[in-house]
Amino acid sequence: MGSAWDFEGLVARYYQPLYQFAFSLTRAEADACDLTQQTFYVVSAGELRPGLSLLSLVRLHARECSWED
Repeated sequence: MGSAWDFEGLVARYYQPLYQFAFSLTRAEADACDLTQQTFYVVSAGELRPGLSLLSLVRLHARECSWED
């Protein structure tokens, strides 16, 4: 990603929608929060694969953690 400001802007814009999506998968506040944080960690580490959306990344983490059927 770019500067710290860019990342903070990304979090400010997408945290709530990603959290809501994660909650729809997990139905648990703590798990949804964990999934959302994992997603932003991957983005901050520069590990987001080209062509993979943030929502797809949340879903991928949910499947890996058996939170989604």
